[in-house]
Amino acid sequence: MRLKLVRADEAHGYYLLLEKPNNPLKLSTIIIRAGPREYYEVRDAVINYEPGTGWVLILPIIRDEIELLYLE
Repeated sequence: MRLKLVRADEAHGYYLLLEKPNNPLKLSTIIIRAGPREYYEVRDAVINYEPGTGWVLILPIIRDEIELLYLE
């Protein structure tokens, strides 16, 4: 699933999730693809609800678009 960057600060990118996760309060383990040969596993990723935007995945990676391969 492709996720688009909706906001960024100095250290984190905020990516819009298309649907509400099963357990948004639990820290998540994810695997993403950020480029043709650029894969990352992020443990303890935070999912937050942002009013006016929706559910966002907060990552220490800033790209215009990423591909979510795994979300636990």
